Amino acid sequence: VLALLPVGARTAAGQTSLAAVLEPIGTTSELADVLLLGTNGQTLTKLNDTDLPSVTQLVDVNGDNHYELLLARFATLQLIGLGIGDSEYVQEWEYKLDAEPTAMLVIDLDRDGEEEILVGTRDGRLHSLGADRTIRWLNAPGDSIAFLTAVEYSLTHPSRIAVVRRQRLPLDETSETVEALSWLELREPTGERLWEVEIPEHVTSLVVESRPGSGNATLLIGTASSYIAAYDLEGNQLWNQTMGQAIGSVRDMVVLNGVAGSPNSLLVAGNQLISRLSLDNGSILSSNFAVFDSPIEKVFAVRQPDNEELAVNVVLFTADGLVHGLNQQGA
Repeated sequence: VLALLPVGARTAAGQTSLAAVLEPIGTTSELADVLLLGTNGQTLTKLNDTDLPSVTQLVDVNGDNHYELLLARFATLQLIGLGIGDSEYVQEWEYKLDAEPTAMLVIDLDRDGEEEILVGTRDGRLHSLGADRTIRWLNAPGDSIAFLTAVEYSLTHPSRIAVVRRQRLPLDETSETVEALSWLELREPTGERLWEVEIPEHVTSLVVESRPGSGNATLLIGTASSYIAAYDLEGNQLWNQTMGQAIGSVRDMVVLNGVAGSPNSLLVAGNQLISRLSLDNGSILSSNFAVFDSPIEKVFAVRQPDNEELAVNVVLFTADGLVHGLNQQGA
């Protein structure tokens, strides 16, 4: 499994629950399949031979509680109706990016009831599209857009956009053979850049600890050298931590919500180990959360909209094809 795409909080009764992306085994040149799964696990739709499945997303662009698929292919983005309910009448479209899409974010940033589609590409451009393919804005900060995520900090103000750009390396070089630079940015929904921080590392993960209504949020980055850093909304570094060889390159990070008023913690996934970072009276406390026999592929935090406590708080996939469900204690 390469990616898991939950539909969000607006699922209608009896409708689609998630989509899964299956990647080819090993180093074969085969393309990946996208499967749309129903609530009881049956396959509703299958799209064969997609070349950029990790950017593909399940969305509801017209707000009808039925979902469409934003399918990323090389140099293009397609909106595909899935033939379920009103979505079979959605106006499908294709948008030419002129470069490989590398990151995508679909969210109603300005709370106007319409979702925006943000796409970053390998040639360093940011595209903002409306649900009908209308171009809202286009910026070209350069390098390669690696990550996009929303920053929610207010109940009344629009969300902002966290962006990670990475230096484009020559085809015969990797981040292990040359010093790779990255940049962390914060942007307004209009595309205006508020600030930029240079990071002398190859950033491999970005996550935001959003606190709507508090006026605050924390942007967290992880790198190929096991370095973790936290930034506030002004671009100031709050703290940093090197995880060491046990983690190695950071594969993924998720914010785990605390229970019974306890603070949130950050789960940092390396090759086969997940560590938990928590702040206690200004000190950073690190502890092992879970260890696996196979390399970790992807980690997801499981949350209820009303913050109701669940038995399973973390779902992750490992390279041996297994899916694991863990509680707050990593068991």
